[in-house]
Amino acid sequence: MIGMLKDFSKKEEIISCDQAVIEFPAAFYNPKFSAGTMSPLSAISGAAFSFLNDFEENPRAEMIYPTVWNKARNKKKTRDIIHELVGDQEYWQFDQPIKNPKMYEHVVDALGMAYYILERDYL
Repeated sequence: MIGMLKDFSKKEEIISCDQAVIEFPAAFYNPKFSAGTMSPLSAISGAAFSFLNDFEENPRAEMIYPTVWNKARNKKKTRDIIHELVGDQEYWQFDQPIKNPKMYEHVVDALGMAYYILERDYL
């Protein structure tokens, strides 16, 4: 996974981005989550941060906790907001088709993070 992220970070459309947002898991202190599950997610988040950030004076990558960007909304509420903004997922187009319908949740989360930054910094 980290190798895939490194390759992904070298794509021209990624290099040309001015800003990147990476969700950093905050569930270490939640008894419902296993540290054995969360540790790899944290490592992947950290690797993505490193690959996307040149660590100059104005870094372009930012890590945010899920409860910050989604304002502690439940998944359904977040999905409803995203669908209201960009339409129903049945009309979305992807470079590579999503085979597992459960993976749409990650797309919704990514759009939610982007909307959070748009709202916070530009609206």
